[in-house]
Amino acid sequence: TNRYEAEQAARDIVRGRPAERPQQTVLTFERFLDVQRKHFSLTANQQKAAKTLRKFLTVWANFNRFLTAIYPGRTLAVQDIDDQVALDYLGWLKAKGAAAYGIKSKVATLGAAWNRVRQGHVYSKKTLSESEKVRVNPWESIKSELPQLPKIDPVQVDLANGDLKRLLDAFDGRPVAQLFLKASMWAAGRLEE
Repeated sequence: TNRYEAEQAARDIVRGRPAERPQQTVLTFERFLDVQRKHFSLTANQQKAAKTLRKFLTVWANFNRFLTAIYPGRTLAVQDIDDQVALDYLGWLKAKGAAAYGIKSKVATLGAAWNRVRQGHVYSKKTLSESEKVRVNPWESIKSELPQLPKIDPVQVDLANGDLKRLLDAFDGRPVAQLFLKASMWAAGRLEE
């Protein structure tokens, strides 16, 4: 009666594994998304929570495109996502030309979401039954496979030599850009951000 369990039993039979499995309720993607939305709705700073939720939903949409392209119809629940699926997603991102910072951000976002539905994790949601929760976080398992972040040399501005004035003059007539440059320097702005 449950498609996920039937498909898993069929995979086990084909692989020669015993058909008996511990009873587990699957966590559908819809329920998984509901857990994430509820998590962000309970955050004190709603403006920041809304921004983080939008980021998560963007990453999730990207991951869903990967699942549709590489695993069509084979991943129906969160429990279907294992280390191999995570590694394949990593390879897919690299093949698409994703930057190292983008890949790291996506994996971190998915890892945090998985920890909210993970058995025994400190951030695991109490509204889920233990049988719905995942046992492992595949996004933590693949951290050693993430691409190295490029070393970015800081831009040095020699104030005594008039570098700041020349830089601001290059943006003459563009007061918003000039203000952005000044604010970035005051806030120790990072190029990678």
